[in-house]
Amino acid sequence: MYSIYADDVCIYSDVFAVDSMKVINPKLTLEDNGAGSLSVTLPPHNTGYVSIVRMVTDISVQKDGEEIWAGRVLSESEDFYRNRILYCEGELAYFNDSTQPPAEYSGLSVRGYLERLIAVHNSKVAANRRFTLGAVTVVDKNFPTYYTNHDKTMTVFNALVEQYGGHLRVRKVNGVRYLDYLAEYPDTCSQVIQFGSNVIDFTKQWDSTEFATVIVPLGNRLEDSPIEALDAYLTVESVNQGSMYVQSNEAVAVYGWIEKAVTWDDVSDPAVLLEKARAYLSDIQFDNMELELSALDLHYLDVDVEAVKLLDEIRVISRPHGLDRMFPVTKLEIPLDSPEQTQFKLGTTVKTSLTSVNNQISAAILKKIDDLPKAHSILKEAKENATQIMNMATTGYITITKDDYGSETLYISNVRDYTKADKLWKWNMNGLGYAAGAGACPAH
Repeated sequence: MYSIYADDVCIYSDVFAVDSMKVINPKLTLEDNGAGSLSVTLPPHNTGYVSIVRMVTDISVQKDGEEIWAGRVLSESEDFYRNRILYCEGELAYFNDSTQPPAEYSGLSVRGYLERLIAVHNSKVAANRRFTLGAVTVVDKNFPTYYTNHDKTMTVFNALVEQYGGHLRVRKVNGVRYLDYLAEYPDTCSQVIQFGSNVIDFTKQWDSTEFATVIVPLGNRLEDSPIEALDAYLTVESVNQGSMYVQSNEAVAVYGWIEKAVTWDDVSDPAVLLEKARAYLSDIQFDNMELELSALDLHYLDVDVEAVKLLDEIRVISRPHGLDRMFPVTKLEIPLDSPEQTQFKLGTTVKTSLTSVNNQISAAILKKIDDLPKAHSILKEAKENATQIMNMATTGYITITKDDYGSETLYISNVRDYTKADKLWKWNMNGLGYAAGAGACPAH
């Protein structure tokens, strides 16, 4: 199932038990916005013991014949038995091999900026360390001016992610190494992680001071109040059997009555307010939860069950918490010789900023506006980006519809029925659009 290659020579396979392919403790770590790593110990009789050269040899990990990670040996040591202990870094780390010279980048988009940075990188490194820009779904219509000054290319990328969020991902297609910069998690895994079922062990990092088993949902402020000195708000009593409280029965049974008021001041419909309250109890209040868990990947028991991948969103259910929500897979630790002991890290800490980049009007900025790219170059960039997104969508479902006037629309969705998708790309004569979340499908 798992194998390791060094310059296309197999040095490990969990299928063949020959001495030339035996290694010790092979462990692959995949991480969101990280290069990932492979640690492995090579005995003297291994095929790659002599041939692997640090920083030169290309290392590849394959699962069922498909590459899931690639990189190079970064450091090594030798133990008492003359085993080579190798630590390998992933391809994203190749951007540490180049620096960006002093330059000013203005009047660009996120994609245009990345294209310039990658072009500089590619001009300095060998062919097997180069990248092609893939899909870019992070967008800022008011992209600011950026400066570089002998910074490592990876440092510049990290600064971009720090400001905009999103996910840098290396993707291989027909031998071409693409760098994607994605605003959303790209795939939804059909597996379910359920406490009391396929979870072996877990640790949670979460501030439970805001945890509630019961909430009082409040909507918009009402004009009339039964107590003149107090404001009154819309409640759910009219659609909730006369009760102002919305509770998780399973969570109340375990943790007792833990109550808080939650306000949605833009809601004027009690039915909508009730729906939001239920979603809050089972989903929204767990936004900042991180789970580190060992879970049985059911794919190893049934090949028809979809395997868990990095950056997948996967459903997690915990009845005692009233928890039922999607979590992103932000880290995987895979012992290649014991994949059933794979550990997952789910969830991410959401960073918010109270300030944004302030653009002050000045003569210099007015000049930069004059230098903005013309319409034809913007359209060309949009076409290139749309092509990369379509090429990337290998796990999506493609639907083509035709209206009464013969105009066609192409959809790529994360579920077969695009009208029920919560992640949806749409192309037609009016342009390109993306929607995420419940009811993502636009009217048609």
